[in-house]
Amino acid sequence: MSAAAGGFAVGSGAGVYLAALTVPLTVGTLEPADPTNARADRVVLRIDDPTNGGGTGREASVEIITGTPSAVPALPSVPGTSVYADLARIDVPRSGAGSPAVTDLRKFTAVAGGMVPVATKAELDAWVPPLGTMATTLSDGQIYTRRAGKWVTLVPGDDLRFKDSGWVNLILSRGYVAGGGATPQARLFEGVVYVRGQILKATGTFPTGETVIAKLPAGIPGPRSWIDNYSVLWPNPSIETPVRGGFVPSGDLAIRVPATLTLVSTVQLFGLSGYTAS
Repeated sequence: MSAAAGGFAVGSGAGVYLAALTVPLTVGTLEPADPTNARADRVVLRIDDPTNGGGTGREASVEIITGTPSAVPALPSVPGTSVYADLARIDVPRSGAGSPAVTDLRKFTAVAGGMVPVATKAELDAWVPPLGTMATTLSDGQIYTRRAGKWVTLVPGDDLRFKDSGWVNLILSRGYVAGGGATPQARLFEGVVYVRGQILKATGTFPTGETVIAKLPAGIPGPRSWIDNYSVLWPNPSIETPVRGGFVPSGDLAIRVPATLTLVSTVQLFGLSGYTAS
């Protein structure tokens, strides 16, 4: 059995050990299969350090640890050290029952903000990282991003950090119309949602309290955080008042008009922008 060239980091209570193979390495050969039961062998990157974990010298090595044949095979323990990293599991069937099967057990990481590789979707589902983390499954090459407490698949071209939707018309709520001679619009550009335009109350004035006045069009997600969550309302042509407003993750644009403000008929969306959930 051989190991390809590459680098590895192994964590411990005393710090991180860095190890590397500069050329492919022949690790060894598997022990013969048992005539009755299967077994599980373990391939590890072992760190020997007399001052931390054990060993007689300070070195790193790749080893195959032969398991015990059993009706229910389990990985063997790693003797002589407490500092190691699993590389693979080798399931060796009983003699005459087939060929050994290798399962990759390596763990991967990435620079801050980078895409983290994981072996399978099952391994990905067991990981709970911060919102917006991106990962790729090595089993099928699929890309995912963390949104609203779950992993969401990204199709090719759907990485919101690099997408430009262009300006798209907002979907106005019943009773509200475009103002200023142009339809209010939204745009997703490199992970940020921008909106522009004016929205008028078709008749009368805006009610006090929180009101949904528009929705984002399909393909533009509701931002999770705002750069500027204030819009500008005109109670009359001569007075401008900043009033809190913004899109919620569902894509609804809501504004909150205080009870002390009356005769509000227009909302100006200029400058309203926020980060998307990716």
